[in-house]
Amino acid sequence: IRFDMGATLTGYALDGGTVYLEWQLADGRDDLNYQYSAQLFAAGERVGQYDTVFWQQRHWCAGDRLLTWGPISGDDTATELQVSLYRIGTGSQTGQFLNANVLDAAGAPSGQYAVIPLK
Repeated sequence: IRFDMGATLTGYALDGGTVYLEWQLADGRDDLNYQYSAQLFAAGERVGQYDTVFWQQRHWCAGDRLLTWGPISGDDTATELQVSLYRIGTGSQTGQFLNANVLDAAGAPSGQYAVIPLK
């Protein structure tokens, strides 16, 4: 699942209250700092969430593989995992959440979070 800021989500796992995400990175073209969010849903309701800082773009090298993980509740009942990348605005955008776009197979924006069915 490709995002327009250069990261591709290539794998995931949920195990014992921990969410693991595997990423493939492009060359760091910007000095923007993103955060990522993993949210679990069951019957349309959010049952767990984990947000934290993503690896800073200035450190990326093309082809880098990045593994991230963190605690999350609800992994025993969840039927859907949603993953997003966002940054917090500065200057005139202070306090705004600026989401990276998910890209479709043609490279066009197709939403602001990846939806992964679990069951």
